[in-house]
Amino acid sequence: MHPVDLIGGARRRLLRSLYRRRFGAFGAGSSYDPTTSSIDGYQNFYLGRNVYIGGHAILSAVGVSVVIGDDTIIGPGLCIMAGDHEFSLPAVSFHEISEGRNAGISIGRNVWIGARVIVLKSVTIGDAAVIGAGSVVTRDVQAFALVAGTPARFLRWRFEGAERDRHQAFIDRELAMPKVPSAQ
Repeated sequence: MHPVDLIGGARRRLLRSLYRRRFGAFGAGSSYDPTTSSIDGYQNFYLGRNVYIGGHAILSAVGVSVVIGDDTIIGPGLCIMAGDHEFSLPAVSFHEISEGRNAGISIGRNVWIGARVIVLKSVTIGDAAVIGAGSVVTRDVQAFALVAGTPARFLRWRFEGAERDRHQAFIDRELAMPKVPSAQ
C-alpha cells in the first residue's frame, strides 16, 4: 500500500471518530467519509447500527430529524435535503429569505440505496426497500419495494409471500431504529 493511502486512511478514521460525537446518534459499526462528505445539521442525524454512507454525501437537516435504521447501506453521492427554499414570495430576493419549509426524513432498517440518490423532505422509506442508483425520491416508499427513476417509481417487490414474512421476522428480531428525543 502506498504511504499516501495510509495517511489518507488514518486521517479519515481520526475525523470520523471526532465527528461521530456531533451526530444525534451514531450506532456501532456505522461509517461515512468525513473527508469527502458535507453535513449541515449533524445533531439532527440519527444513524442506527451498521449504517454505511458512501463517500461524497451531501446531507442537510436544519431543525428536523433524519433517522436511518440499522443495517442500511447507501452508495456514494447520496443527497439528503430535509428542507427547501421559499420561492413564491413576490418582490423578495432569495437572499432575504432565511429558511424554507423543512420536514424530517425516515429511512428504515435493512434498506439499500444506490449511488447518487436524492431523498427529499418528508419522505419515509420503509424497511427492506431498495432504491435504484440515480433515483430522486420525492414521496414515501413502502417496505420491501424496489423503486427507481426520476421521480422514483415502484418497479417490484423485493420479497413476497413466505420470504417476505421470514425477512420481516428477521428485521423485527435483529434490527432497530435509533431513538430520537421527543423534542425533535
